[in-house]
Parts: sequence; C-alpha cells; structure tokens
Amino acid sequence: MTCAPNAFRTGEGLIRLEPGQTSRVLSVLLYLVTAWLIGRRMVTTPIAANDVTPDTWILMGALAINALAGVRLRGALKSQAAAPWLAAALHPTILVLWVGAGA
Repeated sequence: MTCAPNAFRTGEGLIRLEPGQTSRVLSVLLYLVTAWLIGRRMVTTPIAANDVTPDTWILMGALAINALAGVRLRGALKSQAAAPWLAAALHPTILVLWVGAGA
C-alpha cells in the first residue's frame, strides 16, 4: 500500500513531501517545542550532578536522533531543489538539536 505524497503551495511553487519526510518534519517541530520547554526548565531550575538520571541520557539520544533526521531531511529538500527557504530554516534547528544532544 502506498500513500500519496503530501503537497503544499508556496510562493515558489509546489513542495512535495513523501509520507516519511512529513513525519520527520513534524517530529523535528514537536521536538523543538519539547526541547524549548526543557531548556527553559534547565535555566530556571539548575540541575545538580545527583539529578542526572537515565531519562536525561534518553533525552540526549532523542535530540541526537532528531538532529540526524533534520540533516537527512535537509539533504532531501536540497536534492529536490524545492523550497530553499525550508532547507535554510532547518539549518539553525539542526544546530540547536546537535548542541542540545551534546550538552
């Protein structure tokens, strides 16, 4: 069973995203919201060494996975030559995810 690609119009034409690419875009966007909330908590409530739990490592791994998904999505968008603004907007997002994964 195949799904029809998702498409939306911009000022520069039609952008087609395959179902896998659509879920990657949504996961990166949702993870950015989550990362922002966690980052805000880290700034307002400092974490001591005893507070680092296995969940913290899972969070860092999830950030790294999303950074990798963002890199692959950006590469796919650049290879299609569609929506250069979207590929350019992903770059700072990927950097934030990468820094968060390594922090």
